[in-house]
Amino acid sequence: MAKNFKLLDPQQGGPTDSKRSTGGSGYQTLADNLLRFSEIDCFPKSLAMSRLDDEKRKTTSRDTEDMTPKFTRQSVDRSETLLKTCFFSDKPAGNESLRKASTFNLDRQVRKCALKLEDKSLIAKLSAGDMMAQDPLYHVKCLVSLYNKARDTKRTLDDQDDINHGIALGELVSYIDDACIDSHVASVFKLGDLTSLYSNQLKHLGTVLPGCVHSTKLKYQIMAYFPDMEEHKPGRDVLLAFNKDIGSALHKACEHDADSDGVHLARAANIVRRHMLKMKTTFSGSFDALCQKQSVPILSWH
Repeated sequence: MAKNFKLLDPQQGGPTDSKRSTGGSGYQTLADNLLRFSEIDCFPKSLAMSRLDDEKRKTTSRDTEDMTPKFTRQSVDRSETLLKTCFFSDKPAGNESLRKASTFNLDRQVRKCALKLEDKSLIAKLSAGDMMAQDPLYHVKCLVSLYNKARDTKRTLDDQDDINHGIALGELVSYIDDACIDSHVASVFKLGDLTSLYSNQLKHLGTVLPGCVHSTKLKYQIMAYFPDMEEHKPGRDVLLAFNKDIGSALHKACEHDADSDGVHLARAANIVRRHMLKMKTTFSGSFDALCQKQSVPILSWH
């Protein structure tokens, strides 16, 4: 046994010096057995376990070197060339440095630009996942170029929308001017009606509104073109009228109010109908002199 222990001495040669393809396998078995002897206190105290640990480290290091693939400068350069391409332009890095996507805000901005520009190639790249997950590299100038293209597109759309808003407002001002020509009619306008006309004109011009037209802003724009126009709020509706037409409008309202008459007639009809449904008449086989009068409610006698 002592003779076998001498095999672990570095001066006598160890498993790392073996020339066999499976060099060290027999020594490994011996080392495992020695560890078991040490665990049950049957290992000679004259032998140091540190020698066994040194030999195991050498064997492990040698095996790791054999399993590790060899890299050359040429292979490293080729890998860097394949990996270091711009995410936006697909061009190699060249002499310019590449940056990594580091924020989710960058992913959101790039997606907005891609959809606005309808860039199918960029949309396809983004469909693989967010930029933080893909960890792409990009040139700063390529990102700035993408932002500028999207900004120019937005500016073109905004310019056309501004033109359409101006045309719609001009049509509305012309409508108010034409209404003021008729001197027999008081020029009183409901802000709600003017807002509807303005909105319909914008849709006709091809402008897509994100929501409802801001009626208060439109009111101030109209009143800026007509300094003698005043705002009146008799109820829920906002009325716009000229100073010279307020007197005639009030006079006409006092003379005849068709809306009020219609409301009164509708209420009277409901009252008569309610009383008629409560009445019950029977037919005795003949009609007396008061049959017609008795078949209608008392409220309608007068």
